[in-house]
Amino acid sequence: YVARAPDTPSIYEKDVNLTTGLSTQKYLGLDGAHVVMTRTTDTCVSLKDRFNLFVNYKVNGVSRGVDYAISIHHDGDVKPGVNYTASYVYLGSCQGTPGNLAAAVASRQQVASGLLYKPTNCNRAGVYQDDLQMVREVKPMPSILTEVGFITNATEAANLRIPSYIEHNGYAIYAGIVDYLGKVPLPLGSQAPGIISIGTTANNNPTWLDQVKVQIKGQASLSFASGPLTVSGRPT
Repeated sequence: YVARAPDTPSIYEKDVNLTTGLSTQKYLGLDGAHVVMTRTTDTCVSLKDRFNLFVNYKVNGVSRGVDYAISIHHDGDVKPGVNYTASYVYLGSCQGTPGNLAAAVASRQQVASGLLYKPTNCNRAGVYQDDLQMVREVKPMPSILTEVGFITNATEAANLRIPSYIEHNGYAIYAGIVDYLGKVPLPLGSQAPGIISIGTTANNNPTWLDQVKVQIKGQASLSFASGPLTVSGRPT
């Protein structure tokens, strides 16, 4: 789909799918997951190649497939007022493992986007069952396809031009996966571990005492005064 809001450049679904997926990949990677991406650049990958990658992914040379298959999309409609979020599963999967995963992701996605759910057809809020190739061809692994929102809606198209909105949508997918696994997600805005130099200042001339590698999952604040170094955040 292509979004054409008045007086603004077009938005292509392939682009916002990619940037949203890269955000999800970042957070999953920070939390220790090994993420298999169908693409990380602006390239075209066929549906067959996508689900074959999921099904035939090799670990230590052995084809075993991935643990979970997540497809990220943005929808479109000829009616510009339409805009909602939904997570799709294969027919008959709403109350099983795929439905549990989809519901967790949809819940987080609704908070991030502020959108309503698509009315369910399987008695589970935020979840919709359908015969979609990307959830059909990757069985038996749990698989979902999330439609983040509608790029043909002018308000949604404007939001998709805001990097922090894309970042939050990608984070929501990650956080939903972690919720499903019964874990605590990293905070939004988490960054990779870094090197922090710690020292004293005398006559405005810094004298560096040491370098300490501080590895923290999530936001952290550091203070170094007359007392001990204090690290607050979510430690590994």
